[in-house]
Amino acid sequence: MTRKFGRVMLVAPPGRCTPDGSFQAVPPEGLARIAAWLRRDGYEVAILDALIEGYEERVAQGNTVRYGLSAARTAAMIAEWEPDIVGLSCLFTCVEPDVLEIARACRSLRPATPIVLGGAHAAYTARALLAREPAVDYVALSEGEAAFAALLECLNEGGQPAAVGGFASRGAGGEVRARPLQQFLDLDRLPFPAWDLLPLEAYNRAGAPHFGISRSSRYVPTSWSRGCINACSFCLTPRLWGRGNHRKRTPGHIVEEIRWLRAKLQIEELHVEDDCLLPDRDWLFAVLDAVAGEDFGLRLDFANSLDVNLVDDAIAAKMARAGGCRVGLSFDTGEGNERNGWVGKQVALETAHSAVAAMRAHGISMIGYFMLGFPGQTIADMEAIVEYALALDLDYLSLFVATPFPGSPLHTYCEREGLLVNATDPRDFRFSFGHIQTDEFGPADTERLRREGYLEFLRRRGSG
Repeated sequence: MTRKFGRVMLVAPPGRCTPDGSFQAVPPEGLARIAAWLRRDGYEVAILDALIEGYEERVAQGNTVRYGLSAARTAAMIAEWEPDIVGLSCLFTCVEPDVLEIARACRSLRPATPIVLGGAHAAYTARALLAREPAVDYVALSEGEAAFAALLECLNEGGQPAAVGGFASRGAGGEVRARPLQQFLDLDRLPFPAWDLLPLEAYNRAGAPHFGISRSSRYVPTSWSRGCINACSFCLTPRLWGRGNHRKRTPGHIVEEIRWLRAKLQIEELHVEDDCLLPDRDWLFAVLDAVAGEDFGLRLDFANSLDVNLVDDAIAAKMARAGGCRVGLSFDTGEGNERNGWVGKQVALETAHSAVAAMRAHGISMIGYFMLGFPGQTIADMEAIVEYALALDLDYLSLFVATPFPGSPLHTYCEREGLLVNATDPRDFRFSFGHIQTDEFGPADTERLRREGYLEFLRRRGSG
């Protein structure tokens, strides 16, 4: 079938990092799944990841470093492929300037080619992006597979894109219109990611996965579910998937994909990047039992974070039997240090020690995630959080600065109360920079406590 909009280029932007940070290079699972869906519908699809294509190219800009292809080079490669439509991923606030620079460069080279933005940050700020950026035509408001296919079908049939659910766009008079997604996917309908469209060997050579360490050179990220039951003030997941909307793939679908990954790509390690794995215990146990029963000889890394309050020996044992080698444990503000409900949960020290001991007993290494600098906290509160973290038997420690990302409840509060500072450059919206100033602390305090806490962790472990 010949379509006016039949050739689709999906693009991931370059990365952003602090000069002394981890220059992560993660295969974009989201784009690979959208590509697989569109190919199944008969579209010709290509993926360009500007980050991995120019991984060694580093340019310091302000407080951060861009690594990956320049906007001009990215746009030239897009134009060379001659797509009918371009989809640009904008997952994080810090890469927004890079994404928009690519969009403008594409518009200059191919003025008639529509440009679609997708990803978490784009979804949260869709109206503002369309209001101020003429190079962007459409912004996806949620998951992209079926929605992108519906947009393409509408364009090919000469319909009205503003009527397509799951997108924000401009009306005839330039006004911005947003039509929420009407129905979320049954995740078992997802085809396996189009990993063949990405240079997986290049990511393996970079050796810089999402959580910094891989025990194998042959790994890919994966997701077994979408959404989260929590609604933490700094997190925008509920805006993307719907508050409380936690959908899961069936154990059979997950195992079938792993079987395919092992046979076709010889994958040795999977990085399970779900935001919310533990609330449905029966489902998780069924998945882990199914994986263990296949005897894949596969390592599973669950480092995206587990709710410590739900961790026990049974979960640790199931994960270990299925091949679990590492977990992330979300302690947030620890015990007794939360104010004003910013996180939504507290972790008793006894519970924390129990969870850590369970993972340790089953040979699973651990990253602990903690957050400093919410409104209402004091410096003494944050010092207590650091000491709480240091008291645990963790293998790795991640201390984050509470970050009011645009679109989040925390950002709305801080802006309203006049607490928002250092907020002019989107590239600085990272968990390593402070943006909150209260009567009790400021950015210099949270950044110092984060740095000193991490150095003390290394000293106590004899790592430096």
